[in-house]
Amino acid sequence: MGLKGQHLEPLAPTSPEFLQYQAVFGAHKLVKLYKIIYETMGTHSLHEFNLYPSVFFHGTGHCGCVSRRITDTDLTNIDASNWCGRACATQGILNHGHLQDEWLSMFLVKARCNNKQNADICSVQKDTTKSSWAPEGTTALGYALRKSGQQAYLPMFMVKSRRHRFQIDDTCSVPNRKDILPCYLVILRKP
Repeated sequence: MGLKGQHLEPLAPTSPEFLQYQAVFGAHKLVKLYKIIYETMGTHSLHEFNLYPSVFFHGTGHCGCVSRRITDTDLTNIDASNWCGRACATQGILNHGHLQDEWLSMFLVKARCNNKQNADICSVQKDTTKSSWAPEGTTALGYALRKSGQQAYLPMFMVKSRRHRFQIDDTCSVPNRKDILPCYLVILRKP
């Protein structure tokens, strides 16, 4: 897709999306939720990219920028390229509009949630240890915990994808990073 995030729209704690994902995370307290808005795509819309309707999670690290952003109560849009201005994992994903890893299987996890449309919603608790290439206990949350070190808050991207492959253990692999589109940036309080 090669899109670039234009800005992040902070969603209020009373917004439907925030309340929906607050219920999904359970004990892992949702602190902030940002919707990623992309640059104009000319005559194209996101629907033309044939993205799979399910949402997947990618846990990542940060340089401390996430901890600085949680104190911001302003609901004004944030320029994606100015999230922190450093070469950290969170800023890199925002700059490029897609994830950096060539194979994201161990970080993208599929699970089901009952709602009106019977849509799939990712669970941060889903274990992927059945895969031969996944380290013991790897989950999107576990990866964010490892990558964020001693930081008190964890960044996680909710992404959609196309041209992915489901594995026997209900994980998903996406061979081409350009087929992954981050939709939301989630900030969680460390458990």
